[in-house]
Amino acid sequence: MVGYDLPGLVCVRRINDGFARDETFLALQVHGGGEVAARVYAHKVLDGRDQRRFETEIAALQVLADEPHILTPVAAGVTDAGHAYVATAYCVAGSLHDHLIAVGRFTPAEVRRIGAKLADALGQAHTQGVFHRNIKPANILITGAGEPALSDFGLVALETADGDYAPPLTPTQRAYAAPEAFLPELMSAAADIYSLGATMYALLAGWAPRASDPFAIAIDGDTLVDLPRVPWALMTVVRRAMALDPQERFADAFELRNALTAIT
Repeated sequence: MVGYDLPGLVCVRRINDGFARDETFLALQVHGGGEVAARVYAHKVLDGRDQRRFETEIAALQVLADEPHILTPVAAGVTDAGHAYVATAYCVAGSLHDHLIAVGRFTPAEVRRIGAKLADALGQAHTQGVFHRNIKPANILITGAGEPALSDFGLVALETADGDYAPPLTPTQRAYAAPEAFLPELMSAAADIYSLGATMYALLAGWAPRASDPFAIAIDGDTLVDLPRVPWALMTVVRRAMALDPQERFADAFELRNALTAIT
């Protein structure tokens, strides 16, 4: 056995970057033998409050188990050393980031369909009071059914007054983060809408919208460069999703979904 002793799971091998703080393992379920991806968080559950928040967040995600475009936990808990862990379905096809590297950018029609499905999933999550807060191509996996699914809710925080949240620190996180992500008290579902807009732009362009200036606080959707062979209507939706002012974005993720499905 490698990695951690996780109840009901047998870790086979580590599958994420060895330099990442959190560790993700390919694991087998003891009962049934199905493959899962088990993420063990570097952050420890330090006290009863942490434990309650963790359990509440997991319960909120499990309510979304019937949502085909969200990878919800199949197992979760705390190791003997105090590290939280979450296991979800293992997606052998990888992520949209992997597709960008191996195949190249997506067509406008593909981006419109992917965006609409993920916007609907986000709307369902927001209805449960759950934010993703780390949407990017690497955190959208391709399921066995060939569908995109939001994964890695490691920065999820419930919509509560005492929710803990750390602003994005890594360049990759910053590349897709809304400007208010650096002021946690202003965070809302609108920040996820911005990140999904930035993700759609990356799928169309082949690179993150902030790639030319990784130290910028945020990119204003109005300043995005038009992309070749991308319909004006789709660029308009992406620009609105990435408006600097949250009030100028779509009212909610469902409105974004409707705007994408209305494009012909």
